[in-house]
Amino acid sequence: MYLPVRRLLPNAVAIAALKSSKSVDFNALQPPKPEPILQESRTLLDVEAEAYEEHDVLSRLHVYEYNQPKVFRDCNAPDDTLVFDSLFEGGNLLRAERIFRKIPSTAGSQQEYDLLIHPDVKNGAYRQWFYFEIRNGKPGITYRFALVNLAKSGALFGQGLQPVVYSEQDAAQGLGWRHRGSHVRYDVAVSPMAPPGANALTFQYEFEHENDCVYFACIQPYTYTDLMDYLELLERDPQRSLTCRRTELCQSLAGNACDLLSITSTGKDGLPPDERRST
Repeated sequence: MYLPVRRLLPNAVAIAALKSSKSVDFNALQPPKPEPILQESRTLLDVEAEAYEEHDVLSRLHVYEYNQPKVFRDCNAPDDTLVFDSLFEGGNLLRAERIFRKIPSTAGSQQEYDLLIHPDVKNGAYRQWFYFEIRNGKPGITYRFALVNLAKSGALFGQGLQPVVYSEQDAAQGLGWRHRGSHVRYDVAVSPMAPPGANALTFQYEFEHENDCVYFACIQPYTYTDLMDYLELLERDPQRSLTCRRTELCQSLAGNACDLLSITSTGKDGLPPDERRST
């Protein structure tokens, strides 16, 4: 099965390179400006989380399962339920459940979801990367997300690092991936969905636009398709193609090409490797 490809705006360096129709001066491209580190009080976050979790869980609703669209169709979810998907290249959301708690009306509009990520192929211990999309988010509502089966016992989440977020409506204005989310915590998982010994990344998010599609990821995704696009860019570059030769070494089990890059000098004659005469 070939997964759909999401061609999302990369960072400023890659955008300038991919849009250039002439030879790209990579040295002249400026890296994207650094984003500020999130400053939050861990003590205050812990107190707020404990107070929130004291509210009784009334029910849990299974709203998403990887490659099983009938789960959402058949669950009779309320109309305001988020719509998840990760059936695309790099996506790995395995399961999502909406949690309903007994919360006083004075607490404001909010929703809560527990999420499971799919482990890497052939190794269930690798569970840290995440990448998925969400639709049907509404501005003015606080959404709480908990990825409850992460493997690492420690992470930079909760120490200033935030998930990266990509809004299709913002992308139409030239904005790509950005660090977003608040109340970011990384702790031992307590959800009934979590496997023994797992850890949880929890954060809150408020959607900025109606009818938007928003992607969430651990860091900015760099897919196999992104790599192939970059290698094709190198091949088209009249300068770099003189010193870089691309050949197919083999194919993966999925049938994807594993390329071999041979990098060498142009030689005194200025010819690329394929055009030099053997002596």
